[in-house]
Amino acid sequence: LNYGFGSLQISFVNPTSANGTITANTSFVANVSILKGVNEINEINYNWNGTNFTLFNDSLVLMMNFDNLSVFGEGDANKTYDASIYGNNGTCMNGSDDYICNWTTGKYGKAIGFDGSDDYIDANVTQTKTSHSLWFKNSTATSWSFGAYNGSAFFLNGISGMPAQYPINISGNNVKIGINYSGSQYFNGMIDEVRIWNRSLTNAEIYQQYVSNLQKFNYTQWYLYVNQSKNATNGLDLGTYTYFASAKDTAGNENITSIRSLTVDTTPPNVNVTFPLNTTYYGETDVIWSA
Repeated sequence: LNYGFGSLQISFVNPTSANGTITANTSFVANVSILKGVNEINEINYNWNGTNFTLFNDSLVLMMNFDNLSVFGEGDANKTYDASIYGNNGTCMNGSDDYICNWTTGKYGKAIGFDGSDDYIDANVTQTKTSHSLWFKNSTATSWSFGAYNGSAFFLNGISGMPAQYPINISGNNVKIGINYSGSQYFNGMIDEVRIWNRSLTNAEIYQQYVSNLQKFNYTQWYLYVNQSKNATNGLDLGTYTYFASAKDTAGNENITSIRSLTVDTTPPNVNVTFPLNTTYYGETDVIWSA
């Protein structure tokens, strides 16, 4: 690892569990703060129990948080910022105001709303587009859904399955967010956290995307949130796990968080009363117990 003046910083922040935590919970939350140094960040990884997941590098060709951040030119504009290294920013089309995106509350931070009539986000992405994912909430739904495609199969909420709706349409270099995959219908609802990769993601990577969220907050600060469990349907098994995150910049400087461990133990403690013996009688009003 290379460190020096202006080097990037990465660390766990609250409410991440302390190192060596023993818990009966079968899932846990990790929060990571990443602060870039002199050079731009070009890789962010999360390592869960020996398996490395690359959440950000040059294979990620589009990353839209939809957080309505004026520092990136969003806010009172029809621009959606792409945090990937390629800068494939989007344009909100046909919204309630032609020059303003329909910002609303999202799965993480903000999102963009669509009326199902004619509005969508238009982006030109010249890079290879193999895998993609997004969070969406239909106007009649009570909860958010996570949809993904890895080049050969669709996923819903982290497991293999075809979403009833999948509001992203890709045709050549043209990406339209808010129109379904076949291009035949506009989406009525909210969309958040759109990602496109130039490679095929594994099933494990799709699941990790489902339980994680990477946000670029401004030009220096990034945040990573992970709500880790075993998979989309099961909590963590009993045992001890390790985890850490790392980041690298364009000059090759790399930094990592501390490596932490977490033990899941749902076994209740055994308690045996050794004194007084069972059915013992005393005349005193105070009895001392020993276990």
